[in-house]
Amino acid sequence: MAPIASPIDKIVFGRLYDINEWLTGAYQAVCTRLDALTLEEGKRLGVDDAIRINSIRQDFCFVRVSEASPKLCEEDIESRFGLAIQTEHSSNKESKDVAERLRPDSAAEATSKKEEAASAAKVQRKKRQEEVADKKAKDLEEKKVQEQREAEAKSQELEEEVAKAAEIERQKKEQETADKTTKDLDDKRAPSTGAADLTPIKSSKKDTDKAKPAAAMSGISTTPISTAANEQEDWSQLNAWDRYCMKEKKFLKEKDAEELAELVKQMKQQLADEAKAAEGAATQQGAGDTSSVPAGPSAVSITEPNGSGVSNTSMGTPAIKKDGWSHLTPKARMDKKTKNAYSEFQVEERAELAAELLKKAQQQMADEAKAAQEAAAKRQ
Repeated sequence: MAPIASPIDKIVFGRLYDINEWLTGAYQAVCTRLDALTLEEGKRLGVDDAIRINSIRQDFCFVRVSEASPKLCEEDIESRFGLAIQTEHSSNKESKDVAERLRPDSAAEATSKKEEAASAAKVQRKKRQEEVADKKAKDLEEKKVQEQREAEAKSQELEEEVAKAAEIERQKKEQETADKTTKDLDDKRAPSTGAADLTPIKSSKKDTDKAKPAAAMSGISTTPISTAANEQEDWSQLNAWDRYCMKEKKFLKEKDAEELAELVKQMKQQLADEAKAAEGAATQQGAGDTSSVPAGPSAVSITEPNGSGVSNTSMGTPAIKKDGWSHLTPKARMDKKTKNAYSEFQVEERAELAAELLKKAQQQMADEAKAAQEAAAKRQ
């Protein structure tokens, strides 16, 4: 075997080949030398030997400077390193054997730990995925609810706008109709007013003879007005507003007929009063005398040649319904009829609007059901 140069090499190879003779001299040389162990030497010797060597150097050689350094004997080396040599090498072998035996267990344990860690990571990942999916589903549901609320709000706003527009249009049409009615009424009243302003007529026999044929004016033809008032129109094809307008026109015609009948009645009454006054004056003062006849109508009943009294019915005007309005004027009766007709129009308009909305809702539900069926058929 080649000679070993340094004590460090002897210690290393002595440990390797279990040669105590090399170890004793090498340990003694290292412990008694002046230079301390270098880092490289400490790495080669190992931690245990480096600690023991430094401890011996401190105890025996370089710590107690003031005292005489005791001699480091071989017995001290053997006591410090000899037993350690035997036990350390045996313990190293045993530890290697134990490590070899425990290596499969350690690998299995490490594998088990890895599997557990992977399983835990998988569970955690699955849990996070479920949480993300739940959050997405919740957000989607909230979004749908919000969209539904917004759609309902928009639908309600649209309905309100439509209702407002319909109300404005209705008021506009009502105002136009009222203006037109007022204008027509003024146009019709103009000639009637001229006819109503009767001037006093001089009573004479000739005028009396003319008054009798005038008293027979009960046959004035108002049959077209009566027929138009009593006929039963078919308005089922019209909408609520058109029906209201037709009713209003009908009520206006009835009012005009009643006013005309009232005017004729007043004229007949005035003529009859004048004729009677003329006859009385002729009897008292003689023929040819004239007297002024009051222009206003009197309460004297007039009898026709056929003995029948003058009435609105005989004039061909529509008979007033026994509805508690007989004491009212024709205009007041027309106003009440118009008010009732307008109430009916409002009810019919609301009913038509509700029917239209119901129809739209049913159509929307049918479209949604059809779309759902098509989607289900595509998924299958």
